[in-house]
Amino acid sequence: MKGRTRLIVIIIGIIVIALVAWQWTRDTDTVSTRDYPGFVNHIEIDIPEDVRAQWEVGLRTELAVLEQDPENLGSLQAVAVLNKSMGDLATARRYAERYIEVNALNPTAWVILGDIAWDMEDYETAESSYVKAISLSTDENVFFKLERLWREQFPER
Repeated sequence: MKGRTRLIVIIIGIIVIALVAWQWTRDTDTVSTRDYPGFVNHIEIDIPEDVRAQWEVGLRTELAVLEQDPENLGSLQAVAVLNKSMGDLATARRYAERYIEVNALNPTAWVILGDIAWDMEDYETAESSYVKAISLSTDENVFFKLERLWREQFPER
């Protein structure tokens, strides 16, 4: 009898693990909710209430679009930029990274990720994002951002 009880417990455990794993695989099209340890994840930005209200309406609209189409590039970019503008850097970065997963060939997406990473004080990611953006398009503004980053954070380069 003890052997059967133990077997049943093991089978139930395996079923639970399989269900959790199945749910994780279903959530691959969504953006995770983790923060970035060791980096600035949120900053306080003094935004007028009417402006914040407008941005929040825009944010809700874009999130509704993403519920219907999780790979909508315009909405992914808008959500990243709006969250950065409101100081939620971790969420902004997750959406920028999701955008790049869907379309890694857009230099603007790499610049947005670089700007967010810079604000998070993740200078290595900012640098690599700007370099990737430059490899895709020779926008002189990105050169200036990269030069400023090197001068301020990597003076030895």
